Amino acid sequence: MLRVQSLLNYFHNIVGHNFVLHQTPEEMKFTFQFVLLTVLFSSCATVFNSPTMKLTLTTNESVKLVVDKDTLSCDSNSVSVEVKRSRNPLNLELISDSSSRMETVTARMSAAYYFNFIGSIYIIPPIVALGIDQTNPKRFAYPKQIYFDLNDPKSSYLTYNPLKIADPSYIFKLAPLSVLNSLNPGLELGLEVKGRNNFSSQYSASYLLPYYIINEETDYGPYIREKQSGYAVSFEEKYYFTRPAPNGPYVSLEGRFLSKEYEDVSRFGPSKSSSYMDTFQVARQAISVNAKIGYQKIINQFVIDAYLGMGVTFNSVENYDRKNPDDKLTYFNYVEYFKFSDFDMVEGVYRTISLPINVKIGWTFK
Repeated sequence: MLRVQSLLNYFHNIVGHNFVLHQTPEEMKFTFQFVLLTVLFSSCATVFNSPTMKLTLTTNESVKLVVDKDTLSCDSNSVSVEVKRSRNPLNLELISDSSSRMETVTARMSAAYYFNFIGSIYIIPPIVALGIDQTNPKRFAYPKQIYFDLNDPKSSYLTYNPLKIADPSYIFKLAPLSVLNSLNPGLELGLEVKGRNNFSSQYSASYLLPYYIINEETDYGPYIREKQSGYAVSFEEKYYFTRPAPNGPYVSLEGRFLSKEYEDVSRFGPSKSSSYMDTFQVARQAISVNAKIGYQKIINQFVIDAYLGMGVTFNSVENYDRKNPDDKLTYFNYVEYFKFSDFDMVEGVYRTISLPINVKIGWTFK
């Protein structure tokens, strides 16, 4: 409501011709933010895309390429060409000494076009920005990399160069950021095994650290669990949807099992007014099912794998060595149905949301 009122006041100043000279510092700050957001998240393709774009066309033998009636020599098997953005398919002709071949490259929406939807987070209606882009051919794009296999007349073009695609059978991985995990810090190792076509399988195992590197202070002291022990194992099936495995963007489904025990401290009692501090042991087992999206880049033999996802975790938690097992936990740091921070100590069987995000590094080998 405050944001809407600010917007109304902003337009009132425009109508009243008090746009800059009579604005308060707070109004000037809002004006700057509004203009900046308008530029960033309105008609992004129209603002940021140029009328033309550069394509790299590659073949497995020397040919002549006819692009929009312009003939180009491709003696080095690769040539770059500037083409106009359009909703129409791009017609190409490949002419060799013995034959000629026609190819049609389909246009698609550029990434800048979809940034218009970010404007819906603010006041700017995305329908306005989409409407502006909808009338402009700059919203379209062709694949930047196009490869033709002239030895196979029935094959279509590829949007990557297969001659530069890594083809390892195995990738050994480390997850160095896992030691900073605020809930389950550990040393994680993994192995990705290439499967058929665009599929691969990944196996991972973690040894949980006995202490937390990141220490958060609370009203009852630090969240240090010096006696933590446990492990986690996972299996993940990946599908690379633009390039052969294990290259480029992918989606995956992961199953993960975690088992750990640690010492914790919190307040218990028959009521909040008569609660007491208690140091106790926690045993937790959890099974997670996560859907992920990520991108894997292979540079020579070095690998970077970044991903994020969302899933559900099924928790089974037990407390023991309590002073009085009949007393209830009186300090809750979560909403009843969304146990975000203290769910790992709360006794019972329940589900929680999991949000996996990480960056792994690795090394390829046959």
